[in-house]
Amino acid sequence: MTFGPAFRSMLPDVRQTLVNVGKQRTAETRGDNRRRDPWIPDSLKEAEAASATDPDLLEAAAFYRESGYRHPNSTNRLLFVSYANLLGFDAFNLVPELLFQPLQVIVGGRRGTTGQYEAGQRLFDLSPADNKDFFVVEGAGHYDMYYKPEYVGPAIDRLTAFYSKYLPT
Repeated sequence: MTFGPAFRSMLPDVRQTLVNVGKQRTAETRGDNRRRDPWIPDSLKEAEAASATDPDLLEAAAFYRESGYRHPNSTNRLLFVSYANLLGFDAFNLVPELLFQPLQVIVGGRRGTTGQYEAGQRLFDLSPADNKDFFVVEGAGHYDMYYKPEYVGPAIDRLTAFYSKYLPT
């Protein structure tokens, strides 16, 4: 996920968030406790109680908070002051200058609010590499690409062919 654009699009008021981050930094400097907020709802039940309807948010809560893939040490908490860095992050800043090696971009074909399809397309478009490939796994959403064999399999097949062609042995 490209955190900067994703976070900027999710927040109702980026400027106000940054103002609040500044206030929180000041409070913490003066001895207040560090504020930690959830990344996503802690459960699907909590998401339902908050009237969450975004399919990607619900899939994230199901995967990260309730599935067998959930890490037992995950707190699902983000330091609130970290929003300042996340909101300004740009993963593509130096792509045109530095990404000349062969590039394989794989995205799920079901677009959602995570912006992953668009981020993959942007990476592909910005890269000056001569040998690059953009592969769409039709029907897959962002979180499907993590663990569902019917979507991961085609991605692995594509990567295998790509690596066989471009990685020296």
